[in-house]
Amino acid sequence: MLGQLRQQQPGFDVVLISTDQEVDHQLLQSVLLQHQLQYVDSWVFGDESSVRIRFEIDPAWYGELPRSYLFDRQHRRQAISGLLSGNVLASWLKGN
Repeated sequence: MLGQLRQQQPGFDVVLISTDQEVDHQLLQSVLLQHQLQYVDSWVFGDESSVRIRFEIDPAWYGELPRSYLFDRQHRRQAISGLLSGNVLASWLKGN
């Protein structure tokens, strides 16, 4: 969904952050390529500091995955726990 959106709206910024304890980097690159997200910012934090990093990202985040943040033009964020649906994203885009 994010890869298709970036094709439709090249100016739509996406940043991916993984806080998984173990990451298969080759698999990650393959998935990014498959979804045409190989050129987005993609960060991986997969060590014992992941709890601290999650807290730095959002103190109200208790580690539930997946977690998405949508930022508007005023840099206000909307946090979404669970799978980000196309309907939620489309609704958010209409309002921004």
